[in-house]
Amino acid sequence: MGEELRVKDIMSDPNGVVVVSPYSSLRDVVQAFTKIQEFSLDKDGVVIVKDAGRIVGMLGPFDVLWAIQPGYLRNGTNGTGFDIVYEVFWEGLFTENCHRVAEQVVSEYMRPPVLLSPEDNLMKASYMLDKSKVNTALVMDRDELVGVVRSGKLFSVMAGTVA
Repeated sequence: MGEELRVKDIMSDPNGVVVVSPYSSLRDVVQAFTKIQEFSLDKDGVVIVKDAGRIVGMLGPFDVLWAIQPGYLRNGTNGTGFDIVYEVFWEGLFTENCHRVAEQVVSEYMRPPVLLSPEDNLMKASYMLDKSKVNTALVMDRDELVGVVRSGKLFSVMAGTVA
């Protein structure tokens, strides 16, 4: 058995990663995702949130979709202590909620960044993506973003390993 791959062996170039401020609107993020999807073969886009030059968070497409969910779908307990979800949808709800959150700020919906080192092993990368329920981790060397690791790439490596 040879030496296992490291994050540096499978990471993608961070060029093209979109950076926004925590004070940007979700409208800005949605527009950024549209550009990522139009001009990139990598459909698992991530928007990095920087404040004063420091990475403070990240958003993926599911974070933005979560923002438009009605409160009664977000909080499964509805304050009762029981796991109750009312799945009630009506015509126009999607459009109404898109407009409702469009000007809300990124800081309300961003998640902590998932950070890896180029020297981390792939098991750690897999664990961090799974634990955080994200498709993309940021690869940092000291305080510099040097790459991104995506769940799809890890899955490709896994497929090659078990083949």
